[in-house]
Amino acid sequence: AEHRELLLSSWSALGLPSAPASRMPPGRPQVAATAQGSQHARPAPGMPPQGLPQRSSRVSSHSHAGLAVFDFDQTLTTKHVGVFDDLSQATTRCFGGIARVHMLRAMLEHLRTRSVEVAVVSRNSRYVVIKALRNADLHPLIPNELIFGFEDYGDEVPKSDIVGQRILHVLGIPELAALFVDDDPNNVKDLRNRCPGISVLQSPRFGLGQSECDQVMAWAETLQRPVVG
Repeated sequence: AEHRELLLSSWSALGLPSAPASRMPPGRPQVAATAQGSQHARPAPGMPPQGLPQRSSRVSSHSHAGLAVFDFDQTLTTKHVGVFDDLSQATTRCFGGIARVHMLRAMLEHLRTRSVEVAVVSRNSRYVVIKALRNADLHPLIPNELIFGFEDYGDEVPKSDIVGQRILHVLGIPELAALFVDDDPNNVKDLRNRCPGISVLQSPRFGLGQSECDQVMAWAETLQRPVVG
């Protein structure tokens, strides 16, 4: 919440696009898969699962073996990224340098070869996330329609709601074919409790390293490729 407020307070002064209102109401552990037969996080009583409004039809569940969901700050990046960061130098200022960007790109490209869709669910601004990814040349590997920032959901909404209701439910991908990666142990616990079929991986606070990327790629190898035809 503090990160969000800092960004919002400086939005107008920096001449950035206005942040829209929320669209929804108010250590390296191994990849851990949990019991089968689980269900996605359920919406609040009387509220249907939220879809992806005005989002591209490029993302189709028919072509996916699975889904990998990443946090942004201190998971894909090595630090909290804000509007005051020089995002034109995102490779070095946000992602830890060219070698680490190559490591992340190799992981994301491997997920693509295994027909795994990639999403980002962050408490940062979607605008900041997309700009940083674009300037590090990682954006082509993550579709805009699967990047969620604080413009898309309120502080009181757990990430499990976004993953369960607005991604898995919409794409028709089962929990057992999904992976969630985050540096915050509270978010990892939230996903374990509310989407118990999902595999989870906790990132170090300084971001994913080669060991974690290897675990993500190994997880992708366990998935069954979709049948085409």
